[in-house]
Amino acid sequence: MAENHINIPALILAGGPTPSSLQEVTEEKERAFIQLAGKPMVAHTVDNIRKNMFLSSLTIIGNVDRLKELFKEDSFKYLEDSGSLLDNLMFGLRELEQHRRVLILTADIPLITADIIASTLLECHKTDAECYYPIVSKTIIEKKFPGGKRTYIALREGQFSGGNIFLVSPKALLRNEDVFRRLIHDRKNVPKLVGFLGFSFLLRLLLGMLDIPLLEKKTSQILGVTVKAIVSPNAEIAVDVDKESDYLIVTRFLERKKGIDNRVNNRIV
Repeated sequence: MAENHINIPALILAGGPTPSSLQEVTEEKERAFIQLAGKPMVAHTVDNIRKNMFLSSLTIIGNVDRLKELFKEDSFKYLEDSGSLLDNLMFGLRELEQHRRVLILTADIPLITADIIASTLLECHKTDAECYYPIVSKTIIEKKFPGGKRTYIALREGQFSGGNIFLVSPKALLRNEDVFRRLIHDRKNVPKLVGFLGFSFLLRLLLGMLDIPLLEKKTSQILGVTVKAIVSPNAEIAVDVDKESDYLIVTRFLERKKGIDNRVNNRIV
């Protein structure tokens, strides 16, 4: 990949309501603004990546008024939530279409760090593709964050969960927008999904008979873009806040980190 990573803009998807699976632990109506260890979830995500040397700018899609108030000292670009995750993604990509690559993050990964972003981008730099998608092994995730309930896909190399960051070519994804919309629309319609993906592919996927190179090849054919899976050693990429168990795990982690930071600061003073 030829582009200098220092020029890569980041797009954070921070729209959408709080899902019913989190309404037992919060009264906040907007997911990105759920309080975690004393500040909104989106603020954790932004604060953790803002100092990454490879990111040239930050665009956030969500409730613009609340975002501007939250980050009033910053010069980020804001786009209004357009209703759905896919609509927001395509809206954001159209705004950033002039760039060769864009880093996409969801707002609900408050444990992400600038170092993790940097190492992921450097790994992407080793191969040429139009869509890079980090995956993390079940062993790594459960070792660092035991007790969580994640969705895993069984491959010959092991069980993996998808990350919540992507590095993409805006032009490539926009060129195939109809394919992405069809896949999202039909994802729960088994007959249509079989017709779209192919029975043999789905069967091998369900039986754990696919390996990563074959999955990359088939996914690239289906989506019309070259896809590269990045096997990441960082569990934080795959830990989003979707349900109560996620909320509790992440809150405990952040509160513990906050306590450690406070003790360190007190010693310095």
